[in-house]
Amino acid sequence: MSRIRIWLILSVLLSLGGALEAQERSVTARVVDASSGEGLPQARIVLPDGRVVLTGAGGRFTLSYSAAAGTAITVRRLGYRSTTVRWSDLSGDGRVIRLVPLQLVELDPISVTATRVATPLTGIPAAVSVIGSDEIRTLVPHDLDDLLNSLPNVTTTGGPRAEAQLPAIRGLSGDRVTVRLDGARQNFISGHKGRIFIDPTLLKKVEVLRGTPSALYGSGLGGVISLETKSALDLLEPGERAGISLAPRLGTESDEFSGTFAGFGKSGAFDLLAAVSAVNTDDVRLGDGSHLRYSGAETTDILAKVGASPARNQRLELSFERYDRQGRTPINANTIATDSGSIADKTSGRTNVRIHYRFQPPHADLLGLNVTAYRNKINVREVRLTDARVEDREVVTWGTEVANTSRLALGPAVAATVTTGFEFFRDENTGARNGAPLGSFPDSRADFLGLYVQNELRILDRITLVPGLRGEIYRYSSASRPRRTEQELQFRFAARFDLTRFANVYGSYAEGFNAPRAQELYISGLHFPGPPGSGIPDNFFVANPDLGPERSRTYEGGLRLAAGDLLVKDDGLRAEFTVFRTDARDFIARDVDVFGGRTVFQNLESVKLTGFEGIVGYSTRIAYGRISYGRVREDDLTADTPVDDAPADNWILELGARLLNGRLDLGYRGRITERQDRVSDPSDTLLVTPGYFVNDLFISLSPELKQLPGLALTVRANNVFDKAYRPHGTVILAPGRDLRVEVRYRLGVR
Repeated sequence: MSRIRIWLILSVLLSLGGALEAQERSVTARVVDASSGEGLPQARIVLPDGRVVLTGAGGRFTLSYSAAAGTAITVRRLGYRSTTVRWSDLSGDGRVIRLVPLQLVELDPISVTATRVATPLTGIPAAVSVIGSDEIRTLVPHDLDDLLNSLPNVTTTGGPRAEAQLPAIRGLSGDRVTVRLDGARQNFISGHKGRIFIDPTLLKKVEVLRGTPSALYGSGLGGVISLETKSALDLLEPGERAGISLAPRLGTESDEFSGTFAGFGKSGAFDLLAAVSAVNTDDVRLGDGSHLRYSGAETTDILAKVGASPARNQRLELSFERYDRQGRTPINANTIATDSGSIADKTSGRTNVRIHYRFQPPHADLLGLNVTAYRNKINVREVRLTDARVEDREVVTWGTEVANTSRLALGPAVAATVTTGFEFFRDENTGARNGAPLGSFPDSRADFLGLYVQNELRILDRITLVPGLRGEIYRYSSASRPRRTEQELQFRFAARFDLTRFANVYGSYAEGFNAPRAQELYISGLHFPGPPGSGIPDNFFVANPDLGPERSRTYEGGLRLAAGDLLVKDDGLRAEFTVFRTDARDFIARDVDVFGGRTVFQNLESVKLTGFEGIVGYSTRIAYGRISYGRVREDDLTADTPVDDAPADNWILELGARLLNGRLDLGYRGRITERQDRVSDPSDTLLVTPGYFVNDLFISLSPELKQLPGLALTVRANNVFDKAYRPHGTVILAPGRDLRVEVRYRLGVR
């Protein structure tokens, strides 16, 4: 408790200091993107005496300074050309400083997930990756694996059936990975029934935080995957009032025919988006030429968003999304089961209703409010072919989150960004078999309430200290079990030191926890029948209501480089290197006793993870390249054996060229995955996976035809040489050669 008191006292003192400093401000101005007019947070206002002021939300900044009228003030931000302004031009309020972006060079993407504050990637003391809309477009993604398989130490398991894929970060999967879609938690997990239900073509951005997120996001050890869908403002070009877009797609891997249609517009302060995506696939063709039976499906995804922006500092957004997938698949969708007793007609659905409000009043750095409320419902129904047995699983998540960010000046050399907030969400789990309770998915409820505070202290424009603290109270309830309440307190501290304008090093320490799921606590019923005549008994789930939460301590260090105009004009170099170690205890594992006839979830005493991630990228106006590497070692220290979930070491090489003034984009990607034999039983051929080398190519063309100015084409060939390989953590081969063609047409009305 002493740690809480110290933190609260420090936060109050910082707030008071910021309030006193605010009384002395004499100049208020904004820094914006010269092309879009959008405000630029984290830009640096450098004064002649060495003092540096960082811009806040919307690019606003305030300062008090006395100098001659002609004194030059420098304004800098990574990814933009630096500029200077005279002190006399800054006098008064409302001055706008426009920075020109470096053309065609994505030098420093913006991330929100890692710190809950919009921050340039190079300024975040954590391992974060951002996949933007342009990259999503060139990937022509069909499923979750298409989005994530270019990131170091980020994998998917479960095989090529989209409904079986589960994301894993640094070898940690399941509920150890927090998944959020437009701020709404995606908490459905049940065996091999899937986790993320979304058509990737509706996404604007994907952010992946690798490492323990508990100090900001609560339960979870592996990291956060944050998905953000598009809005009308993302699709409208400057000066347009309305528009439509159409994107039909073809894919040879599963005879895919799909398409996305969107209509969008803006009138005054209001904007509207209505989009629908439809996908029809047949059985997947694997790398050995065979077809994976019962892997086709029909999918629809409907998205509607209404936004209101009465002023630049306010936005209210309402969204509705409905996802439906229907297909005939094995009950265990990550196997090659084909007997009729294991096949079912499956329907997977998700309905998400969300409201979000953002308020950042001008000249009020103490207030930067974000409020989100949502209801997310995911349901899976399986009707077995042999006897029409019906199983239903449903998770309804209600959630709300309120966060405020204050930007405070604590003197000429110290600035603070304090983020405080609370989050509440409730999971209501319901399972039924032919209308009766389903023991393997018991009816239950879980409530989580978290309070958090994070303070980013910027000192002398070189040192950044980021302490964070989150307290969590969670409660489980079930009709057949007594109520259970737990409390957690998680602390994180990170520090960054800027070696130069272009390089920094960071280190962090993070405490983490992962609460057991209600299914792990209360599960019961038949797991699988014993093979007839084998002497092996039927296997039953056994509840473990005393199962404890997982806990961890993660140590991480990194080096980042980001610079431009090095060899030629408007080129860019970006590199990051990260090492980490996670010491986890009470690791939750499923213990299957085949001959004893029981399956129970229990805590392992100690698990250690160590690893490395490296990314180096360089780009010019006409060419770009990137190479990345990921390595994880995961060991059960109690049994003194490797943990089977650790991914294989992986290299990714990407090369490309932009021609015809950027209208033609040619690219290559090579994925080199090493043999993974660091498993609990190296003689098990299903646990051990051979290495493989997979090659992909793409071409994207925007011809800018006079008759059809909004026409664009992307052709992508994945696994060009039809390699037969099996990713680690799956028992099914990966898809073979897949040629994908997407034609995009966009029409805007001014």
